[in-house]
Amino acid sequence: MPIEFGPVSLGVSPMSRADRAIVQFGAEGVEESPPPSPSPSFTGQPWLPLVFAYLGTADLFRFRGVSREGRCQVDDYCRRLSRLELSDTAKTRFSWAHFQLITRHNNACLRSLSLVDVSWVDEDDFACFLRRQPRLHSVDLSRAYRISNATLLTLAQTCPAVERLHLRHCSWLSEATFLQMITHHPQCGLQQLVEVDLSSCWNLTDHSIGLLFTTHGSTLRRVTLAGLYSLTDGWTVDIDSRANCLTYLDISSCWRMTDSAIE
Repeated sequence: MPIEFGPVSLGVSPMSRADRAIVQFGAEGVEESPPPSPSPSFTGQPWLPLVFAYLGTADLFRFRGVSREGRCQVDDYCRRLSRLELSDTAKTRFSWAHFQLITRHNNACLRSLSLVDVSWVDEDDFACFLRRQPRLHSVDLSRAYRISNATLLTLAQTCPAVERLHLRHCSWLSEATFLQMITHHPQCGLQQLVEVDLSSCWNLTDHSIGLLFTTHGSTLRRVTLAGLYSLTDGWTVDIDSRANCLTYLDISSCWRMTDSAIE
């Protein structure tokens, strides 16, 4: 019976001394300590990917350091990942070098990527990584302050199939960048957004939110605009006809909007 590699979440637990015995955090990147001898054999163990799905990232690195064969098993597993969840790495000594170890063999397999609140992203290399992931359909970069507008444009250009985009508390997002991201130009822009979280993206105005519903209103189902203090009633004109698939709308703390717009 073939093994199916479905959505996998890689959580990260705080790294202990045991972790650093396998993955040492040096100034020049990730240094891997030599595996012990004799090394256990994992050949012909089809259940290993099922076990890996329940391991945190730190445990995966432990297993990877057991032997060369263990390293190959983990690398092969990471090559097949469809979902990468690294939101808890902000509380660890996880680095960009570790991200590269996980993703260096993953070519166009990822469908979902979550980097909430991370501070270890290398922006130039991250842009190169996005260019290798045209199948991404869900991206969460909430509170990722090391990401720039240029990187988001790369995302829109190289991953146009993204349907779920979460940029919560990305106050650095410019309106000009957002307008380019949501255009339907075939060479630059997301094509069919379904879910968007723009909470506390303070640079967005009635114009950009109105255009969001004009270009993606036929597909949008969930939209979160909490804390956009510049929004007024202007963007709500004809929203009922433009957003006929909308099932969820959060406009909490949009204090310039009136009750008549909500009604």
